[in-house]
Amino acid sequence: MAGIKIQKTSQNKGGKHEYLGITFDYLHEGKVKLTMEKFLANAVEACLEPIVGTATSPGRKDLFTVDDKDNQLKPKMANNFYRIVAKLMFAGKRASPDLQRALAFLSTQVNNPCWKDWKKLVRFLKYINGALEMPLTLEPSAGLFIYGLIRKIRI
Repeated sequence: MAGIKIQKTSQNKGGKHEYLGITFDYLHEGKVKLTMEKFLANAVEACLEPIVGTATSPGRKDLFTVDDKDNQLKPKMANNFYRIVAKLMFAGKRASPDLQRALAFLSTQVNNPCWKDWKKLVRFLKYINGALEMPLTLEPSAGLFIYGLIRKIRI
């Protein structure tokens, strides 16, 4: 161990880097912007129903309501529901924390989704469709705290 030298560097290499579907943008001094534009666009495209238009929020007031009497999705649609929610959970934990509230509910419905849950997912995907380019911006403060600036959410 005597012949090994350890050199620590904290140099910012700048530019844009992509890792695990997350784009890290170091072009602004002292900040890093995280986006998952391609990953989220892929999730929107994976939906069996075409997603047209945008929404200003991830869910409406009825997001957390459960209707036990509604018709269940057919297996193909239910599988698609499950796969999209799972993809979005990955993105929500990495670079889009504003997605977590709606995902918290939608993830409870993956075992037995109904048509109203499908409509909630489509609405959620419309929100994502309109917010693909909005980054999560991280920057240190004077006290070395990290603040995350997230998208504006209206419910």
